Amino acid sequence: MDLGQICENVDQRALHTLAGSISETFNLELSKETGHAEIQAGASDRLDDLNGILMHVHRMLPRVKFTIQKEVPGWAASYIQYCILLPELGFFIAVSLDPETGEALYNGEDAIDQDWELVFIKDDLAFFKTAAMLRLDSDYGQLPSQIAGGWTVSMMPIVWIVPLTFFWQRKR
Repeated sequence: MDLGQICENVDQRALHTLAGSISETFNLELSKETGHAEIQAGASDRLDDLNGILMHVHRMLPRVKFTIQKEVPGWAASYIQYCILLPELGFFIAVSLDPETGEALYNGEDAIDQDWELVFIKDDLAFFKTAAMLRLDSDYGQLPSQIAGGWTVSMMPIVWIVPLTFFWQRKR
């Protein structure tokens, strides 16, 4: 079946319904900018709430970094680069590496929270878990997964409309 035959056999009202669902669900302009599908604000109250919490968490991370810098010895504070939330992995403290040895320039010695666990090294940074990062994991670590689930739920109307539009509904 070629495109002309498909267009002849598709109910145009169903096609308009599909187009409407897509524009109500996706932020097409933002999707172009980011290079991946972005759900429209207002398409899902739950997703909007989760995204709001995630934005709050991202705004909070510089303060977390500052707090950690105050809890480590003064000489080590500049080695703390940032705190980050990585989907499926949780929260981490990123610490500069010694370019000669490839080891972290600081690994938690003499810190208030002394349980620093090196989890991985990437891009000249060592990523550590601490008790503070584990608390953040407990409070907010599931947000990326919850957002992905909300994204899937937001997609369901389109998932159902596409087969109905293109395969089962015939032009009347």
